[in-house]
Amino acid sequence: MATHQKDCSLPYATESKECRMVQEQCCHSQLEELHCATGISLANEQDRCATPHGDNASLEATFVK
Repeated sequence: MATHQKDCSLPYATESKECRMVQEQCCHSQLEELHCATGISLANEQDRCATPHGDNASLEATFVK
Protein backbone atom coordinates (compact mmCIF):
# COMPACT_ATOMS: atom_id res chain seq x y z
CA MET A 1 0.00 0.00 0.00
CA ALA A 2 2.66 2.50 1.01
CA THR A 3 4.90 1.90 -1.98
CA HIS A 4 2.08 2.28 -4.50
CA GLN A 5 -0.25 4.91 -3.04
CA LYS A 6 2.19 6.67 -0.69
CA ASP A 7 -0.64 6.94 1.82
CA CYS A 8 -1.14 5.03 5.05
CA SER A 9 -4.79 5.87 5.67
CA LEU A 10 -6.69 2.67 6.13
CA PRO A 11 -10.46 2.36 5.79
CA TYR A 12 -12.29 1.39 8.96
CA ALA A 13 -13.06 -2.30 8.99
CA THR A 14 -14.05 -4.99 11.44
CA GLU A 15 -10.40 -5.54 12.38
CA SER A 16 -9.26 -4.79 15.89
CA LYS A 17 -7.93 -1.36 16.80
CA GLU A 18 -4.54 -2.91 17.61
CA CYS A 19 -4.31 -4.59 14.21
CA ARG A 20 -5.12 -1.32 12.46
CA MET A 21 -2.50 0.56 14.50
CA VAL A 22 0.19 -2.01 13.68
CA GLN A 23 -0.68 -1.91 9.98
CA GLU A 24 -0.44 1.89 9.94
CA GLN A 25 2.89 1.82 11.82
CA CYS A 26 4.32 -0.67 9.34
CA CYS A 27 3.03 1.44 6.47
CA HIS A 28 4.68 4.59 7.86
CA SER A 29 7.92 2.66 8.34
CA GLN A 30 7.79 1.50 4.72
CA LEU A 31 7.20 5.07 3.52
CA GLU A 32 10.14 6.34 5.58
CA GLU A 33 12.39 3.66 4.09
CA LEU A 34 11.17 4.51 0.59
CA HIS A 35 11.85 8.23 1.08
CA CYS A 36 15.31 7.50 2.49
CA ALA A 37 16.23 5.20 -0.39
CA THR A 38 14.95 7.75 -2.90
CA GLY A 39 17.00 10.51 -1.28
CA ILE A 40 20.16 8.41 -1.24
CA SER A 41 19.68 7.45 -4.90
CA LEU A 42 19.09 11.06 -5.92
CA ALA A 43 22.15 12.26 -4.02
CA ASN A 44 24.28 9.54 -5.60
CA GLU A 45 23.02 10.37 -9.10
CA GLN A 46 23.77 14.05 -8.66
CA ASP A 47 27.13 13.30 -7.04
CA ARG A 48 26.17 15.51 -4.08
CA CYS A 49 27.38 13.24 -1.30
CA ALA A 50 31.06 12.64 -0.69
CA THR A 51 31.99 9.24 0.65
CA PRO A 52 34.22 9.07 3.72
CA HIS A 53 37.92 9.30 2.92
CA GLY A 54 39.52 5.96 2.16
CA ASP A 55 36.21 4.13 2.31
CA ASN A 56 34.75 2.53 -0.80
CA ALA A 57 31.45 1.66 0.91
CA SER A 58 28.25 2.86 -0.67
CA LEU A 59 26.36 5.74 0.91
CA GLU A 60 23.55 3.39 1.79
CA ALA A 61 25.93 1.12 3.70
CA THR A 62 27.32 4.16 5.50
CA PHE A 63 23.87 5.31 6.63
CA VAL A 64 22.68 1.83 7.60
CA LYS A 65 25.65 1.23 9.90
